[in-house]
Formats: sequence, C-alpha cells, structure tokens
Amino acid sequence: MGLLAQRLVSLQEAENEVRKFKGKITEIERAMIRKSGEVRKLKEEYEQRVIDKEELIRKRVGLERALEVVLEEQKKFKTARNMTKSNKLYVELTAAIVKGERDIAGREDRILDVFEEIESRESLCKQILLGVEVEYKKFQEVLEVNKVKVAELLARLSLCKMRREQVSSQLPIQAYDLFNRLSKRMKGDVVVGVMLFDEYSDEEATYFCKGCRLSVTLEQVNQATVGEDVVQCQHCSRILAWRKQEENSIGALELPRELKE
Repeated sequence: MGLLAQRLVSLQEAENEVRKFKGKITEIERAMIRKSGEVRKLKEEYEQRVIDKEELIRKRVGLERALEVVLEEQKKFKTARNMTKSNKLYVELTAAIVKGERDIAGREDRILDVFEEIESRESLCKQILLGVEVEYKKFQEVLEVNKVKVAELLARLSLCKMRREQVSSQLPIQAYDLFNRLSKRMKGDVVVGVMLFDEYSDEEATYFCKGCRLSVTLEQVNQATVGEDVVQCQHCSRILAWRKQEENSIGALELPRELKE
C-alpha cells in the first residue's frame, strides 16, 4: 500500500475513534437528561399534590366558616323559641332548629370527609417527597460517576483529535478536502477496502467496493493497490484502499496505545 493510501486509512481510523468517543459522551449525556427528567417529573407530581392538598384545606376552611354561620342561626332560633309565647311560632322555630341540626350534621360530615382527604393527601405528599429525595440522591451519585467518565472520555477524545490532526496534516490538501466532503455527505467510513469475490468464476476474479458492495474495475483495484493516488469507487465515490487479504477491515492498522481502549 502506498504512503497516501496508508495516511488516508489512518485518517479514517482516527476519525472513527473520534466518532466513537463522541458517541459515548453523547450517550452518557442523554442518559443523564432522561434521569433528570424523571426526577423533575417526580418533583412536579409532588408540587401538584401539595397544591391539591392546599386546595382541600381552603375548602375545609370555607365549610367550617359556613358551619359557624349555621350554628349562630341555631343559637338565635333556640333563643327565640325560649322567649316566644306563641304555640304556632314555637312549633315553627322547633322545626327550623331540627332542620338546622340536620344541616349541621351534614356539614360536619363533609368537613370530616375533607379532613380525612387532607390527611390522605398529606401522607401521599410525604411518600412522593421521600421518593424525590431518594431519586435525587441517586441522580447526584450517578452524576458524579458520569462526570468522571465524561472527563476521561474527553481526555481520550482530545488525544484522538490530536491524532486526526497529525494524520490530516500529512495529507495533500486535495485529498483531505475530499475526505471531509465525503464524511459530511455519507454515513460510516469513506475510506474502504476492496473485496475479492471469485465464487462464480474460476477464470476471472470480481472485486467489490466494501462501502456500496458494487463491483469496481481491475484498473481501480490496481491503482488502489499502488496507493499513490486517490482512487474513488465509481458508484458511491468512497475512497478505495487495497488491503492485504487477511485484513478484514479498515481498522487493521495499529493506533498508538493511548488511543486504544
């Protein structure tokens, strides 16, 4: 393999390492965003439960005030009944007092129901708050661990970028520009090997681009073998680099030890 091809392959390997560490960092960041969202959702649920409880407390206060009004009326009815000398008025006041007592009993029952509901909401709020505190503590612990992981990954990413810059500086500007254009336009590797496929022919071997899996000409294979010029697949425009038969992937070249996992 020629020097130009070797450098293009090395650049592809360095680019892959950069993508790998960027992907790991992004994965951790997304996981933390999801976890933060879960904690925030629990907190919002707690806040809503507190609002519901406060609404019930206001309702209870309103019921108690209304009850006080009814009790005051009952006192007036009883006082008036004790002072009246008219049998008819006495009967009417007694009926009003009985009706008022039934109303009072109903209001007291409603106040008791609301009070029990408030206690239930209070208990639920405490449970949710405890859950929020537990999850937040877990989140903080995971966050600290992931900060260390991200710091390590960023350090390794920096090394990979340095390696990439080092390799790219050794390439002709035209080759480097082509690599960048293809990388922006395509997914995956843009420097690929050539596959030899001769299962159906004993006389003539067929070569395929490892990127698009379409056949390439023997002339392109020969040029890729020499590796002194940039050779592109006529189908997908990826850069072809001839590899030894036992090398199954572009990543066969050795990276510096500090760039390996």
